[in-house]
Amino acid sequence: ARSTMFIVVVVAVACVAAPAAGRSLSVKLWAPWPTTVWSPVAEACEFVGEEGSEAYWEYVGKMADAFREFDARGEFEDVVERTTAVALGAAESWMVPALRAALATREFSARVEAHRSASGGEGCGEAEDAFAVSGAATACDVAGLEGLNGTTADRLGGHTLGASGPAIELTVRGFGRRFSEMFSAVKRMADAGRCVARVRWSLRGPGIPRTYLMGFGVNLDIKNLEYKNWDETVKSGEGESSPEPARGVVQGMDFTVLSARRPELTRELAGLRDALLEDSAADSTQLKMWKVRDLSLQASAKIVEAKDPLRALLEISQDVPKHASSLSAVPVSKEARQAATSQMRQRARSGGLSGVAYVGGAAYALDSPTFSIHTLMRAIRAEQRFRRSPYAAKLADIDVRDLAADASSAPRVDLLSGSKGAVAFANNLEKDEFYKRWPSTVQQLLYPSWQLHALAKNIYTLLAVLDLSTREAFDAVKILGLVLDQGYPVRVGVALAPRTRDLAYLDDAAAVPQPQPPQELLKPETIEGLFGALKTARGPRTSFAFLRRLADGLDDDDEVPRYEDALEAFAALASAKKSVHPDERKHPDLDLSSKKAAKELLANESMLEAIEEFLRTSATFAESKNVASNCFALNGRVRQGLARLQSEILPMLGEEQQHMADLVSRGQISDRTKSIYGKAIASSGTPL
Repeated sequence: ARSTMFIVVVVAVACVAAPAAGRSLSVKLWAPWPTTVWSPVAEACEFVGEEGSEAYWEYVGKMADAFREFDARGEFEDVVERTTAVALGAAESWMVPALRAALATREFSARVEAHRSASGGEGCGEAEDAFAVSGAATACDVAGLEGLNGTTADRLGGHTLGASGPAIELTVRGFGRRFSEMFSAVKRMADAGRCVARVRWSLRGPGIPRTYLMGFGVNLDIKNLEYKNWDETVKSGEGESSPEPARGVVQGMDFTVLSARRPELTRELAGLRDALLEDSAADSTQLKMWKVRDLSLQASAKIVEAKDPLRALLEISQDVPKHASSLSAVPVSKEARQAATSQMRQRARSGGLSGVAYVGGAAYALDSPTFSIHTLMRAIRAEQRFRRSPYAAKLADIDVRDLAADASSAPRVDLLSGSKGAVAFANNLEKDEFYKRWPSTVQQLLYPSWQLHALAKNIYTLLAVLDLSTREAFDAVKILGLVLDQGYPVRVGVALAPRTRDLAYLDDAAAVPQPQPPQELLKPETIEGLFGALKTARGPRTSFAFLRRLADGLDDDDEVPRYEDALEAFAALASAKKSVHPDERKHPDLDLSSKKAAKELLANESMLEAIEEFLRTSATFAESKNVASNCFALNGRVRQGLARLQSEILPMLGEEQQHMADLVSRGQISDRTKSIYGKAIASSGTPL
């Protein structure tokens, strides 16, 4: 029987301000997803493969030996036990419980299923547990491997072994003697440089009746509480739709009671309620800005002091515009302000939820509807890799409880001092025209707020250190672009960290960007050189736009941009008549009149010198700051791994806003402060 993946998603929608109770929506999804007795073995191999191709191939070899004589009719639990026993001898101690968790949550089952869907070849009979495919040819035993001569080695991808020769995919249907023999033979060929090999899972054999995937969270967003869902409209007998009965109290009129007494006037009552709401909203616009600042605190004080607080909460929440004018005159005690500020800080540190796990100082809300155990496990693995890095030695004496307790105690690294020429900023909140309509006083940080204060000050500096030879770096560029597009009050910058720290290649002029065959992927020095050339020719904002254009052009199966795409993006931006930013114009000494002229510019002697200087500066920057590639920092608070950027940036900004407000209240930051970033670095409990 065919096994089936089964997912149950429960989404609860609760509206505090609405009198009607929220509804629970249940969604069930079935899809073919075979699970066999060998699934734990393949998933364990993919788990270890996260540590690199070398570890992957070593572990697959150990699995081939461990299950060489294993009966495929064995119990699922027996396979899991033997799999984890192999891990005890092959992996670090911390990986063993992580592996057990990954097998329990089926974290890598999707990847194994993707292998099965993409596996090629007709095979060599249902009874065979392994066969090799190269191009259109198939080998069913060790002897047939010598006749394989496929030519797709450069597009193989994944955990490959070997540097040259035909591409061989070892398709695994199960583990046994034949697979062990063919794996050993293919590995010997790859080690000898006679092929480029990879393992493809296409598992068959006894299975379990149902597969449950767990650990994923789902969140349903509501854009506006005033909107109505189409499935909530009531259909009349003639097929016409009528609105939901009006509810709530608006300007003293209880529409819930009126709708119950006169149901035939449902449409008219709904229109009257909407008109009253619009009238209340129009009246609220007459309030001065300074009267609105404390409105949330004044509403809280009004509710607490009321004889019936629950009734007061109901009335105010249903029609805030109606009560805004009277609320603006309610006095707020000093104790209430302090209590509200304390609650906001606690909420910012915990993400607003009660159950929080801290990994490397980053908060993960356990009771969030979007919590994913897989995200938490990836964070733990990233933290383990970080602990093995040279930078981790500086943190050996820091109590991690202090990191979780307060943003002010977190160690900060000054990544901007001495970074001239290495960092490219995409915006400047203190000078750009876009931000001039925002208030510029830091005193704004002292007002309570449930979101980031929009200030025309460089309060938050987000810097990403990128290795442009990885897909992870380009995915991070997309996120940084969203931060800019959505108007976050954050200054965004990037610095490049070449994958190699050996600068000897710069002595060779051939390492500077030169035309290459279109099919070749961009090498790190080349794409960094194009970035540096554009930074020289137009400016840092244009060079950041170059990265965004490359990132947006990547497909799901692409790793990094191709040379022809990068060269076209470079030429288009370098020769564009309209600048990315008014302050950035064409270099007066360079010919950028056309795309052709821009491409020829790469052979210009002065440009070659500028590219060389930029590459040296970038490499020196990474070494002097002792930071690894593909990391990011918010006001000097470093986080390793760009995969964490999207999930952690908002919680970090919330914590940082509270910390900066503390600095303002203590007088360490004022409107006259020249470098707010420098004050943030100096405030660190453990400066590095």
